[in-house]
Order: sequence, then C-alpha cells, then structure tokens
Amino acid sequence: MNALNVPRWKRKAEAIRLAWIQRQGRPPRKHEALLALSVAEHETNCGDAWPGENNWGAVQWRVPTKAEKDMIASGDLKAGSRVPGGALHRDSSPTTGAYWVWFRAFDSEIDGASWFVKILISDRLPCARVAEDDASSPADLAKAMYETGYYEGIHDPRKPGGREANIADYAGAITRIYYVIAEALKDWDTGYPEGVDNGPISRPAPATEPSPPPDDAEEAAPPTIPRPTPVPTIASWIAGLAALTTLLTDAIHHVHC
Repeated sequence: MNALNVPRWKRKAEAIRLAWIQRQGRPPRKHEALLALSVAEHETNCGDAWPGENNWGAVQWRVPTKAEKDMIASGDLKAGSRVPGGALHRDSSPTTGAYWVWFRAFDSEIDGASWFVKILISDRLPCARVAEDDASSPADLAKAMYETGYYEGIHDPRKPGGREANIADYAGAITRIYYVIAEALKDWDTGYPEGVDNGPISRPAPATEPSPPPDDAEEAAPPTIPRPTPVPTIASWIAGLAALTTLLTDAIHHVHC
C-alpha cells in the first residue's frame, strides 16, 4: 500500500468524490469516502494494480465464452488480455478453485471509480447503510460486503468458522488501510455539507420495505368527508309544486300562441 503518499491519496479521494456525486447525487461524507477508498485500495490499489484498466475494487464483468476458453487454453488469451470494456485475469474461489474471468476495464480513473461506487454502494443497500453511519467501522462494512456477495475470501464457508474467518481477514485488511488513508487525508474536505442529513440513498429500498416518498412530493390532501343528503321538508315540497305549476302554465301558453 502507498502509505502516506498524500498527493496520491488526494487524487484518489477526488476521484471517489466525483464518482459519488455521479452515482449518489451528492458528495460523500468523509467516513463514506474513507471506507470506499479502503476497499478499493485493498482490492486493486485503487486501480493501480492493473495499469491502464482503471478497475477500482476488482469488479468482475463476465465469464469467458467457450471460444474464449479455447483461446485461453491455447495461449492466445492470457492475463491482461483486453477486449472492449474488459480485461482477463485469474481469480479464485474457496469452493470451486481458480478460474478465468473478465474484469471491467475503463478509459478513465473517474469511470472506474464511478462503477466501483455503483457496485459497492448503489447496488448494495446494506453496504450503503453501513457507510453512511459515522459510527460504523471497516469491520461492519466487511461483514455487509461478505453477506451481499462482494467477496468470497480464502476459507471454505462450508467448514466451521470459514465464514467468520473470511470476514475477519477482510475486516483486518481494510481497517489497517482505513487509518492510513485517514491520516493522509486529515485535511481533505469532501464538500459534503456537514450537519445536513444525508437524505435518501439512491438505491430503492427492498420490496419488503415501503419506499419513502420523494422529497418534493406534495403534501397529501385531506380526505373529503361526504356531507349527508338533506331531507326534504313539507314546505319545500309545497314550494316545488307551486313552481312546477307555474312552469306548466307558461309552457302551455307559449305553445298555443
């Protein structure tokens, strides 16, 4: 990790700030930015581990096609091979072993950071909720990421303690990184207006939770209470009958003139 390289961290922080605005519609709180940067640094050194690919967070794209697998077997495709939008690398799973997969590749650092924020925050409501809580820890985020399938780890989750060991490994790694970045960015301002509520997370709530109304929704009008139909009185019947008689008389006179 690039410890206390302040200019580098400020450049990466600016990328995550702009990415957050693109995806979430607002700048991040500083804690949110530090958590996201910690994950991105742990995964791919905020894109620097794979030069030219701008992949923040080791975000995968798709599995190779059969034709591509044949090309991998023949050596025509290898680690770092590029296609529009992707780059080929090996990954591994504690349950299925090593495998080839296309990872996302982007033309710019901002594009890569933006997609990373989408995958980590916009598409994972539990992670977004952890990140926006200033009292949360990197370990809390590691747990939410594991439970939403962001990473697998190296321990077989089918064995006793495997799941917990995977979370502990990841939590330890991003916790160490978090405090290094926090020191490097101690004077950095995200542009988020402190003291103002974050507002709704951009990703809609699950179907089991009703979505809150939009901020600009008009206040609902009070229900209309039906008024009782007035009961006619004898006087009103007499008045109505007199009016009807006058109307008929006029009508007869008009027809015969």
